[in-house]
Amino acid sequence: MEAYIDPAYEWVSAMVGPQSVVPWWAWVAGIVMILMAVLAPGMAAAGRLEDERRQILAKQDERVQRMFERL
Repeated sequence: MEAYIDPAYEWVSAMVGPQSVVPWWAWVAGIVMILMAVLAPGMAAAGRLEDERRQILAKQDERVQRMFERL
């Protein structure tokens, strides 16, 4: 097991440690960009659904108001 843990620890330390080639914030920025690329289409779709919901509720409110005006 030690034969696997030591090289893995050294590799991770070289990637994100204090002596790494790429700084920690660059790794975080890359991960955030990837997550936003995955989440952005879903967030846009949620916005469209919210707009549709508001339009439907506005139409229903108009119908209810017209119904009460007739009374």
